[in-house]
Amino acid sequence: MKRLLLLLVLAFSLPVGARDLTRNVNPFVGTDAHGHTFPGAVYPFGMVQLSPDTRPKAGDWDGCSGYHYSDSLIYGFSHTHLSGTGCDDWCDILVLPGGKPSTFSHLSEAASPGYYEVKLSDSGVIPSWHPGAGHQGFIFVDELWAK
Repeated sequence: MKRLLLLLVLAFSLPVGARDLTRNVNPFVGTDAHGHTFPGAVYPFGMVQLSPDTRPKAGDWDGCSGYHYSDSLIYGFSHTHLSGTGCDDWCDILVLPGGKPSTFSHLSEAASPGYYEVKLSDSGVIPSWHPGAGHQGFIFVDELWAK
């Protein structure tokens, strides 16, 4: 009986095969209504949470994570966000490529675990975020903004 139990434990503890479960994750879940989440690049319990800010006003309860899916204007990108808390984080260390808020389309947004990218309509800038120490990339499409 002990041998059978040992065989069962060993059989169920062997890896079946590595599966990439991150492909099932949608970072935009919870960014609308009262979800208070953000779609940016972050590791679990990471020190930096890079994400766009569409509602930088203090006291805006619906957009307290800094991002709300119903918005179409990005004020900038900040490095610290609180997800699901229901309290403001106030856009700490706000970076604004192009120098002014810009409109964007959700069709130009791409997000997956550890990655976020969006094309800013007004300036043509394409910022992308990777987690870790806060790696940021900016592609300036228009020559006016590239100088």
